[in-house]
Amino acid sequence: LWLPNDPPEEILETLTGHLSGTGTVLIGNSPDAAHYIVSVSESGASSSGNGLYRPGDTVTINAGLRNGLRFKGWRVSEDVSLENTSALQTTFVMPEHSVQITAQWEIPVTDVRLDRISLSMLPGDTALSHVRRVDGERVFGDYSEGVMADFRLSEGDIDFLAGFDMVVTGLWGHAEGFLAEIRRRGIPVAFDGAERPLDPAGRIALPHTDVAFFSDDRAEEQALEAKLREIAALGPKIVVATRGGQGSMAFDGRRFYRRGIVSCPVVDTMGAGDSFIAGFIMSYLAGKPVPDCMEAGAKNAAVTIGYPGAW
Repeated sequence: LWLPNDPPEEILETLTGHLSGTGTVLIGNSPDAAHYIVSVSESGASSSGNGLYRPGDTVTINAGLRNGLRFKGWRVSEDVSLENTSALQTTFVMPEHSVQITAQWEIPVTDVRLDRISLSMLPGDTALSHVRRVDGERVFGDYSEGVMADFRLSEGDIDFLAGFDMVVTGLWGHAEGFLAEIRRRGIPVAFDGAERPLDPAGRIALPHTDVAFFSDDRAEEQALEAKLREIAALGPKIVVATRGGQGSMAFDGRRFYRRGIVSCPVVDTMGAGDSFIAGFIMSYLAGKPVPDCMEAGAKNAAVTIGYPGAW
């Protein structure tokens, strides 16, 4: 790309706002006309360092802050030496080529204990979900059940699960036939019916479920209310529908509740529904009312959406 000498500031601002890749930008015809692109991704800063730079320039990059996430360093090509790879703001000397840099983030994890673990190993293939990209978005493709196709809970498994505050399972967990016994032991149950809550597995599970979840971002409000009522009639005390960008709707047998999304940078939506369920359940077990549980779910989903590869 070639630009004349001293291009207007608004042109440079527009250009640098859309720069990416490894091209060269020539500004004017002087010997130092060559400028290279710095492309900073996953930054939460309004001024991340994206722009055009001459070789030898000192470039300042800024990761900013992202809600619910902790910065864990920069990822950059080997021939670029950052002054401090773990600092939110750092510098480097511009080489004679374009540079792509990524701010890396993680969810802070505190007070996590895995002091009770039950693990079964069976001969055969591990269950595998195939994921593909469609228009930049990760979406599920085929699912290979592997050893999960024949998985069943043993009496020992049920004894183990009965020691927890709640059992959470879903459409592909093959636990639906054991939920009556788990519930008989006084353990509440949550069931995720995904996009098919009324499949045969769901119809077996729902009469023994306390909180049921499913996803539906297409149904109109009236149709969705009818579906929530239909599922609630099978047994769950609370039924929750996640609706993608439209938020969520819940029904507790008496009234409907609605909750919008929490605004956040959208990086990768896969796993948002599971994170909503986790946030909802934690508040539910703490005795919070349904609207508070929905809010907790929305906030938890917003954290997951803000970074790549959560699922």
